[in-house]
Amino acid sequence: MRFVDLEHLGPVFQWLDEMRQIRGCGRLEGVSQVGKTVAARVYAMRYRRKPGDEGPQTVTYVRLPPGAGLGEWYGRLVESRGGEPGWGSLSQQRRQGLAICRERSLRLAIIDNADQQSPKLLQEIRYLSERLWVGIVLVGGQKLSDRLDRDRELATAFQPLYWMPKLNEDGLKQAIEKWEVEVLQLPERSHLEEEGAFEMVREITQGCVGRLDVILRRSAIRALKAGKHAIDRDVLDEVIQDYR
Repeated sequence: MRFVDLEHLGPVFQWLDEMRQIRGCGRLEGVSQVGKTVAARVYAMRYRRKPGDEGPQTVTYVRLPPGAGLGEWYGRLVESRGGEPGWGSLSQQRRQGLAICRERSLRLAIIDNADQQSPKLLQEIRYLSERLWVGIVLVGGQKLSDRLDRDRELATAFQPLYWMPKLNEDGLKQAIEKWEVEVLQLPERSHLEEEGAFEMVREITQGCVGRLDVILRRSAIRALKAGKHAIDRDVLDEVIQDYR
């Protein structure tokens, strides 16, 4: 997984560290394509066990499909801990999930797509925290808070909120420079962070790093196909038209 280290991720990782250290529960929210999933996955990867490593795996990341069932939740939880999901009744799957989390010293579980899950499943996720004293961070958009706020117990359990911001002007310029050097690696620098091109990128991305990634990658491919060594404004404008 390619990861570009941006300054605005520092406070996100610091907040996740706090949740891990106190085994606390909370929610990480933000608009679509702001980088929530990448931040969550990268943070969890820092604590991933390597092959043959017998040490604890204190952080896990679970991405659930929309409307996941309870069995799906425990199956993916077990997989995230390096185990093989078992079959049987819900109580058997629950026992397996709790056992592997206890065995491998889980301190924090990060659950992505939480805004697309039922209150019943969110209560089951909360049960993991209560039973094993494990921190839980739910990741999603604004709809997550709307959903939790309908259930007083869930709203109270996951009250701490970190709202992931969009990139500001300086952050967006830094991101563009890093993408050109670390990701695109074209024969020549495009200098899209400079006046003119930057205004085009800022307007269409609205500071969302996910959209920036897609637009710059597509622009780089189109530039190379046209025999160019860098992304010029004509190529950039062609790609941007698809998002207007």
